[in-house]
Amino acid sequence: MHLNVHSGIGIPQKSQKKTNFILPAPHIPEKTFNKDAQKNLRKLHLHDIDYVETTDYQTILSIYDEAWGEQTGFEWFNDYDAFSQALKLLHQDQIYAVIVRNNKTGENLGGAIFLHSGEITQESHRLHYVCGGAVKQGREWGVVHGIIEHICIKFPDSIIDFEGSNIPSVAKFYQKFGPIDEPYYSININYRL
Repeated sequence: MHLNVHSGIGIPQKSQKKTNFILPAPHIPEKTFNKDAQKNLRKLHLHDIDYVETTDYQTILSIYDEAWGEQTGFEWFNDYDAFSQALKLLHQDQIYAVIVRNNKTGENLGGAIFLHSGEITQESHRLHYVCGGAVKQGREWGVVHGIIEHICIKFPDSIIDFEGSNIPSVAKFYQKFGPIDEPYYSININYRL
């Protein structure tokens, strides 16, 4: 069981503290992103790309699987297809999905899916970064840096929640954007029959 304590429930006994980076609002990428993120964005901005809002979750999940599939152990039938079907049941205003497209070739370079919680007009509105990734060319161009920048600009007054940051390489990547750690707590219970 995973618990966020920002809801006021307190820290459970015998729980393990887990890292969860968030970007508090307002977002000012040119001030909060570190030098490496800024360098990657300058490199990305040299290319003719667009950020395309989409409901084509399968394409984003395919990109995610290409980027992270071996590490996640997810399977299409059990995991990706089920998640895609669940997304289709949500109202479109609860999801923000974006594909990064190369304008010269039409190739999809990367994509991400975010889920909204709270009203966009409220101070407590969050965008939960559920999944994202890039194909080989997108990784070379720094497309995921661009996705984070795009979200910061599109939703400047929303908290961006990176949904767990326990994998060292992932945590290091998120730290480029000037996040703060809002930990969550994990409780493992083993009931033996």
